[in-house]
Amino acid sequence: MCKAMTIFGLIMGFVFVGMAWTAVAEEIEWTEHIIQQDTMASGTTIILDYDGDSDNDILFAEYHKNYLAWMENDGNQKYTERIIDANADVGLRAALDFDGDSDFDIVCSSGSGMFWWENDGNLNFTRRTIANEGGGIQVVDMDDDGDWDVVSVIENPSEVDWWENDGQMIFDKHLVDANYYKPCGMDVEDIDGDGDMDIVATSYWGDNVSWWENDGNENFTRHTIRNLNNVTSVHTVDLDLDDDVDIVVGTGDWGREIWWLENDGFEIFTLHKICGGHQYGVHAVDDIDGDGNLDLVAGCHWEEGYLGWWENDGNQNFYMDVIASGGHNGGPGSICLGDLDQDGDLDITGDIYPSRCLAWWESELIDPAVTINPTPLVAGQNATFTASRFEPFTETYLAFTLSGLGSKYVPLLDVTLHLNRPRQAGDMVVSGDKGDAVWDLTVPANYCPFLIWVQAAQHGQTSKVLQTEVVW
Repeated sequence: MCKAMTIFGLIMGFVFVGMAWTAVAEEIEWTEHIIQQDTMASGTTIILDYDGDSDNDILFAEYHKNYLAWMENDGNQKYTERIIDANADVGLRAALDFDGDSDFDIVCSSGSGMFWWENDGNLNFTRRTIANEGGGIQVVDMDDDGDWDVVSVIENPSEVDWWENDGQMIFDKHLVDANYYKPCGMDVEDIDGDGDMDIVATSYWGDNVSWWENDGNENFTRHTIRNLNNVTSVHTVDLDLDDDVDIVVGTGDWGREIWWLENDGFEIFTLHKICGGHQYGVHAVDDIDGDGNLDLVAGCHWEEGYLGWWENDGNQNFYMDVIASGGHNGGPGSICLGDLDQDGDLDITGDIYPSRCLAWWESELIDPAVTINPTPLVAGQNATFTASRFEPFTETYLAFTLSGLGSKYVPLLDVTLHLNRPRQAGDMVVSGDKGDAVWDLTVPANYCPFLIWVQAAQHGQTSKVLQTEVVW
């Protein structure tokens, strides 16, 4: 089931009309770029500056042709394939300084073993064996001794293990659990906040999510979190930003849902459904839209075949938008998030099945537009505020602040802008298009000049702040 696990300047106070609004998010448009045809990745893809030339490259393991390679970026997102190992039937797991010599090494696994490729500092690689047992793995300093260890889950035989690095890149096996039925997904984090690393794993065939508590000496006690049908992927993350570790999982076949398990701070977990209806694998949890909340990137590799992101509104209510589709019985996979084009937002790399190509999806944060008509406003006359590019048929809200000019300061409470209820975005557009939200406004006629700063807000988006002066 799990051949390839994916491991890895103005300061102002707004007055909000109609509701309190705190999100500062932006709409995202995604552009698909094909990097190389006839290429499928195994495990994850990884975005990093592999050759140290100040642009981001892509590392991957080819699934069908069984080789390990990286795509060299010329600085303009044009890529040249560089082969690392032409005979490597593995899934890519991590790229990091595994041996502590200040260059990037590569860690992979397969059904028959766990391996690493030692970089000599000049991108020449030597393959080394960690163990002759394979599975899904995480690289982590499990025993806090300053070197990298490995944690693994193996379906056959059913085992959870960790492999201790002796400091000389020799790895000793420690059995964590030999009775957890066919573990599939796995993550490592300090679940109970006691300063040591615990393990979370899922069992697809056993319909279970569990965690193993580390006593500080790498003795582990299993705790069942929840029984869920066909659990696959798992991510440990503080999703609600309350300073404890929550868990996000995806399910397939008879599950067909994404769930998050909210930690109450005492390792009691409450189940919350994010979405349902498809076979989901959760690829990443990160702040996709830059609003300070953690969003999800997930997808279905079968049936409808798509990759999507779920926007968190700050209260762990999630709204999905499709990034890319792969058609029936297909979809993007081997997903990695990173700023590939170095423009300040998160892009995505991966592959597309069944078309079999390596691709990246460029993220562009789009500010919804606010127009103020007329500009400047005239005291005592009606005016119109328009916020555009919002989702259709949803209500938006207007935020505004007032500021006096020099010695003619007007206290905020002395000025009232009279707004009617806005019409909904999309009332005058074809369903599915971006729409406008419009407010009629009356400016008081008996006050000295002042400025208005305006911002429109809607679930998931806020506009740029615009400034206009009221003229008498």
